[in-house]
Amino acid sequence: MVEKRNSEIKALGGEVESAQENLRLSAQQSSKLNAELNDYKNKLGGKDQEFDTYKQRIQKLLSENSSLGEEVRTVQ
Repeated sequence: MVEKRNSEIKALGGEVESAQENLRLSAQQSSKLNAELNDYKNKLGGKDQEFDTYKQRIQKLLSENSSLGEEVRTVQ
């Protein structure tokens, strides 16, 4: 009876070790995924800034184009 219990305890100990290893690997994977997500967020933040810069340049060029169009009509 005692030997049976000891073998059950050893089996459970192996299961616990396996579960702990899986949790450790899962935590590492989660950490890695979080780092990748943060990297993408940072890249997207930079793209938003770049987009805003291009948007401002386009608006400025459109305004200049309108002004030039008015000058051309005035000269004609």
